[in-house]
Amino acid sequence: MQYFSTEQTPRRRRQHCFTLVELMVVVMIIGILLGILAPAFNRLMTGNAVSAAERMLSGQLALARAEAVKRRCQVAIVVDDHDPANRSNSLRAAYQDHSGVWQWLPGSRQDFLPNGALIGNLTTTEIDSAAFAATKFVYPLPPATDTLTVTIGGSIFPAVVFTKNGRAAATCYLSLIEAVVPAGAAAPQLLNNSYCRVLTVSQYTGKVDIKQVNKP
Repeated sequence: MQYFSTEQTPRRRRQHCFTLVELMVVVMIIGILLGILAPAFNRLMTGNAVSAAERMLSGQLALARAEAVKRRCQVAIVVDDHDPANRSNSLRAAYQDHSGVWQWLPGSRQDFLPNGALIGNLTTTEIDSAAFAATKFVYPLPPATDTLTVTIGGSIFPAVVFTKNGRAAATCYLSLIEAVVPAGAAAPQLLNNSYCRVLTVSQYTGKVDIKQVNKP
């Protein structure tokens, strides 16, 4: 009589490993996806930078207006365009003392716009589609008029000035663009020239209105 063992012989589990060809295909697919998505991601980040700069700048202007009313003197948001590495990208608050001398506001500091956003222009002329198409940025920002500049320590800076009653010294238009200043470059490099954000500061109310201007 033949007897059979009830114990089953353990089966070998087949281990599946990726071949070199399969790994190369996966790497190629990842590389293609990165090549497609990277530009879109960069555009998203720079667009977010302009939006963040818009919120930052409008907040700074509102605080300067409130400070002018509180101190009963002129207060300005100054664009520091003297440092080539940070030109049109740095802001700081200043005030005019009782002797008429402009000084940095005590406790203020140099604040930088997010990377990817720059101040394109500061002018008393309205920035519409045609103006934006003709002049996307002015670099460095020129001292267009006395109402848009302050002198601190012998240096002239472009600035948005608020009077002691909370009004702007002049209606001005400030544009924000998607741009960067590459190391050693003499001018910004536009990342998106299809639009800009324009902050309008009213001479009569001192309030800030924001709009988007598209390339015609």
